[in-house]
Amino acid sequence: MKIFFTLIFLTGHFFVMKGMAQTPEENEKEIVSFAEEMPEYPGGQDSMISFISRNLIYPKYEQEKKISGRVVVTFVIDSDGKIKYPEVVKSVSPGLDSAALNIIRQMPQWKPGKQNYKPIAVKFTLPLQFKL
Repeated sequence: MKIFFTLIFLTGHFFVMKGMAQTPEENEKEIVSFAEEMPEYPGGQDSMISFISRNLIYPKYEQEKKISGRVVVTFVIDSDGKIKYPEVVKSVSPGLDSAALNIIRQMPQWKPGKQNYKPIAVKFTLPLQFKL
C-alpha cells in the first residue's frame, strides 16, 4: 500500500499568519507574518519537502481505519532560527495530529527571518495533507 502526503502552498509560499507572542520566552517581542527576509528551511523548500517525505510516519491506526485529511499546524521560527510553539489549528485525528507535530519538531534549525537587517520571529502555518 502506498502512502502519500502533500504540502499545500498558495502561490508558492507557506500560509503565514500574524500574532503577538504570548509566552514569557518571547518577552513581548512581536511575531510577524512577513519579514523583509523570510525564514528559510536549510536548503530551501525542496529540501523541506524531501525531509518531510523521508521522515513523516503515517500512524498505523489511521492507515487501518483509512483516516486521511489535512492537518494544519502553526509554528514560530524565532530570531535564532529555532522552531517554537508548534500547534495544531485544524485537527483530523489524534494520530495524524501527533504525526504532523512530530515532523515539525524534528525539523532542523532554519535560517531566521530578518527585518531591517535584524533577526525577527515569524509565524508560519503549514498544512499537511495525509492521503492513503
